Amino acid sequence: MKTCSRCSIEKPSNEFYPDKGHKDGLTSWCKNCNKHRTMKQRYGITPEQYDHMLIGQDHRCAICRRHISELPNPLKVDHDHACCPGIYTCGNCIRGLLCQACNSSLGSLEDDVDRLKAAIVYLEAYKDRAPYSVAL
Repeated sequence: MKTCSRCSIEKPSNEFYPDKGHKDGLTSWCKNCNKHRTMKQRYGITPEQYDHMLIGQDHRCAICRRHISELPNPLKVDHDHACCPGIYTCGNCIRGLLCQACNSSLGSLEDDVDRLKAAIVYLEAYKDRAPYSVAL
């Protein structure tokens, strides 16, 4: 058992992240308090605001509409990188919550609408064709 230095609640050791820099090998803040801090630092929102967005999206990815119960990870906060490049955001450019696959796809296409449209055209051109095979 360990007491979180932020919320002052005694919790089991598995409620803390490993941290070799501390004597006991655990962070001083519990996972829940760390989540609150990270959410505010990275995205400029509270976990309550995240939960409100999650409810507004019916607990589904804003793009593929898969429910969080079908996903291996929580939904990611998506923001406009034209406003805030990188992982930190001002909080005013948040667009929605996305699954890892959809979030990574947008990132790979650099939020470029023309590239995304071109990808759609490409996929539609090949949707009814047999896969291309290379003769050896």
